[in-house]
Amino acid sequence: MFRGGMPYEAALKLRADDPAEYIKRAYESMAVHVTAMLELQKRGSRAFDYGNNIRGQAQKAGVANAFDIPGFVPEYIRPLFCLGKGPFRWAALSGKPEDIYATDEAVIKEFPEDEALGRWVRKPASGSNSRGFQPASVGWATERGLDSAKSSTVW
Repeated sequence: MFRGGMPYEAALKLRADDPAEYIKRAYESMAVHVTAMLELQKRGSRAFDYGNNIRGQAQKAGVANAFDIPGFVPEYIRPLFCLGKGPFRWAALSGKPEDIYATDEAVIKEFPEDEALGRWVRKPASGSNSRGFQPASVGWATERGLDSAKSSTVW
């Protein structure tokens, strides 16, 4: 729904009848969205662009400080890379959830000092989050950790 409450059907009609106006309103809507994100940020919330370039589009629509909102990768992922941590994934080719849970436990056992990794791996098993592609997992570890995990996990 566009800013101002335009219903979906009306937006479809506008897109067909007047594409330039449709695009203009889309940019206005993105500007309103990013301005709200900036206000939330000013009030202490964390805000970031997750890669859809809403900041760039809002800047085109006149929000000069749109890039005061950081991108997700520079804000959250790059610092992990600087620590030598990177993503790794594992899957149970058997298709059995119990096999992925056994691998999850092996990863947790291998990295007892990595509390963040432990939380990340345990969270889906607790039912508070879905992995989406069961049975599979993802985690972050150092190269040393991956080499060690390879030797202790049933592959």
